[in-house]
Amino acid sequence: MKITSFTKPNLKSLRVDLNSALDKVAKEYGIEITTGNISFSGSNATIKVEASVIGENGTAMTKEATDFPMYAKLHGINAKVGDTFRYGSKVYTIEGWNSRARKTPIVVGNGGKSYRVSIDLVKSYF
Repeated sequence: MKITSFTKPNLKSLRVDLNSALDKVAKEYGIEITTGNISFSGSNATIKVEASVIGENGTAMTKEATDFPMYAKLHGINAKVGDTFRYGSKVYTIEGWNSRARKTPIVVGNGGKSYRVSIDLVKSYF
């Protein structure tokens, strides 16, 4: 398929193809590579690509995952990346710390989706 103008639908399919191509490279080097934000106009597009090494616990060491131990220690949180907790009926895994989010800086994941939660919520479990 030849792209003559960038649109949301054709960029979605391009992202899928890019991720599958990047997965092959990531497996070869033992890292994780993902596509991020895509900004575009009709004739050009800018695609952010992020690469992370895989940590000892098997999770990608993103900037948020690397920042978590330092910020958690500052706030008295006795947890680490990869720890899980049950909130309501779902189990969440700690993925990292978003230093730009003041009210809800802790990044947690559930079922492939990421959410931000407050320090107090995580402190109540750890």
